[in-house]
Amino acid sequence: MIEWLLKELEKNPTGVFRKRDLLEQSKEQFKELKSLGLLIYVQPNLNCETYPCSLPCANSCPMDVVEMDSRLYAICPQDSEIDPISLNRDELDKYQFCIEKFLELVRSANKLAGSLHEIEQDYFYFGYSTYKNNRVGFVFGFTITCKSTLELTGLKRFCADDDYLVIFSPVLAIEDISRIKELGNERIIQTSFASSLNFQTFQFSIDKLVSGILERRAKDELERLLGKAIEAGVTKWEEISVEIIDEHTVRYKIGANSWKKANYADLGFIDRRKGLPDQLWPMFKEMAKNCSCGYITIRTLSNVSKDMDRIRSTLRVFFGINEIPIKYNKKALAYQVKFHFADKRNPS
Repeated sequence: MIEWLLKELEKNPTGVFRKRDLLEQSKEQFKELKSLGLLIYVQPNLNCETYPCSLPCANSCPMDVVEMDSRLYAICPQDSEIDPISLNRDELDKYQFCIEKFLELVRSANKLAGSLHEIEQDYFYFGYSTYKNNRVGFVFGFTITCKSTLELTGLKRFCADDDYLVIFSPVLAIEDISRIKELGNERIIQTSFASSLNFQTFQFSIDKLVSGILERRAKDELERLLGKAIEAGVTKWEEISVEIIDEHTVRYKIGANSWKKANYADLGFIDRRKGLPDQLWPMFKEMAKNCSCGYITIRTLSNVSKDMDRIRSTLRVFFGINEIPIKYNKKALAYQVKFHFADKRNPS
């Protein structure tokens, strides 16, 4: 029954369920879910109560519930010629599915650390676990498939301590391959409770959820460490070209190969905790802007030497060339760049 309830909540997150509909699903599970605290009784409000219409008319609109002479009746609001239907009070009984209690049961069954709390409207963070030295956080949202990739990746700002984030939806999951890949690049896995959760034990397999993306990232990291230049048979920085083309992207050329694009994350200028550019990325762009005839003069930053070491290391890892790409020239009082380096952004 829980899967059916989640499916209905995916359509209407604030919906309530009539007792008779719940009993039609399963009398035994109705009692069990009540005892677990997952179904909470909702007091009828006779001032605005409605009742499902079962009459063979074209409108099929809800009937109004009124009380006359201490008795309840369902009356058609469109046709006064239709006789009122006598109701028992228990026919108005309704229940709400308590998503907080459900997530607490999932937390307990999977021994998740942390606390359950709402991080954004319609999103709940319900704990984290450690898998192969990676902290994995878990989030639930009602209507994930209609949310933009930008909104989903934005949830990471509330989960900065998590290396990976698993976002659960009730039943429907994102199926678009390109969106799945985009989320994976941000270390986000999207799945549904319907496909991942055992509704009897409230347990899910962290290994099945996370192992795939860890393997893909390990493969990508290995390829990155091999270096782009090594793949092209280039060993000299003089055969490398790097140009900034927008606030987040460069294009690069290795030897006689064609130009390719890479963003700050591809290059390695990323804060893994936040999924945002690290503090070196603005400096790298400023260097390109000030690069003239292979020389860069930077006088404003006091810690430029340490930052320059980190930029050198990042570039050497990405391109796979061991030689130092940027050296300080004492005579010129400037940094000498061994590769072609330029800012090709349109001036504002």
